[in-house]
Amino acid sequence: MAALKSRLPKYYQIVQSLTNMIRDENLGPGDRILSLTEIMDRFQVSKVTAVRALAELENEGVIRREHGRGTFVAEPRRGDAAQTAVRPTVHVVVPEMTNPYYAALVEGIARELGPAGIAIEISTTGYRPERQTDIVQKIIEDRRLFGMVIASVGAPADRQSAVSAIPIVYVDYCPPELLGTCSLVCCDNFRGASEAVRYLTGLGHQRIGYIDILQTSSERLAGFRHELRAHGLNDSHILSIKQGHSFDHDLMRFVKQHQLTALFSVNDVTAMKAMRILRRHGLNIPHDISIMGYDNIEAAAYLDVPLTTMEQPSREIGRRTADLLLEAKRPGGTAAARNREIVYMPHLVVRESTAAPRNPQAAETHQPLEPVSAIPSTK
Repeated sequence: MAALKSRLPKYYQIVQSLTNMIRDENLGPGDRILSLTEIMDRFQVSKVTAVRALAELENEGVIRREHGRGTFVAEPRRGDAAQTAVRPTVHVVVPEMTNPYYAALVEGIARELGPAGIAIEISTTGYRPERQTDIVQKIIEDRRLFGMVIASVGAPADRQSAVSAIPIVYVDYCPPELLGTCSLVCCDNFRGASEAVRYLTGLGHQRIGYIDILQTSSERLAGFRHELRAHGLNDSHILSIKQGHSFDHDLMRFVKQHQLTALFSVNDVTAMKAMRILRRHGLNIPHDISIMGYDNIEAAAYLDVPLTTMEQPSREIGRRTADLLLEAKRPGGTAAARNREIVYMPHLVVRESTAAPRNPQAAETHQPLEPVSAIPSTK
């Protein structure tokens, strides 16, 4: 734990220690705390580091310094909550917390930041880009923040993000205009979707549909379409649904209209919902139709028909995201940590929800499409 805590800049360790002291000793406005010299002696730091810690606390309204007299707990600012509760905080913005992928992502971040004394706050956007923009605008004005994580669903860049005083790490998607300003940690979603389709076509499927959620990964859709075109297959079988809305009727009409033998879903949760609908309407998985997801959430392995999926390491992505925030706060490390792009490679996890089509001779005859070399990634 000591090694993890040492990742926190020394001045921030002092800030944390002093705020904890004010709280634990129940000090109130006007009570004296450690002087500059006492801080240097107790924490074995230079005068520059000690001054920076006191300046941080003074800027936050936690303390006031009086020349020749010492350092004292400040009166709370009007309208503020008790300033003595201030501690380093990272605000994490995610589309939802009901999807286990995002829960695991936040867990990975918290496991890394917790031992360093950094708290986590969470906001959810409901997959609405305009809500993400509003949340980010409000959060970025909070000067107490150690940093911010945005698990984006493709919202346009907030104008304040590019000039933010706090480090910001995007997860999954970063607006192109912010690359080089904010870090990005993601999975290669284009490659993951391409490999999923390659696996299904390798089983003999030619009529493959894609279940998409509006405002989610455009790269997965691009990878899906690219791989089908490369095989000369129809790439237009796409069902777009709204997050949180029932798609029972739409899914069955989609499958029957295109006589689909396989479905690939944008994530595991949506794939699991589709499996329930298909089975309720009498279809056998995988004999009547194969289905696969994306993420490899823990529940995918424990279904009655375990789900084939593309795995992305959610906790590891969270851990690396937290590391970038810690790097950005190290003296001299900010510039290097704010323009990083870290990409993880997904891999196929084969389970019982996929198999060769029951009657491959009945496969639809397609007019070959012009092969394409690539569909550009949206990164």
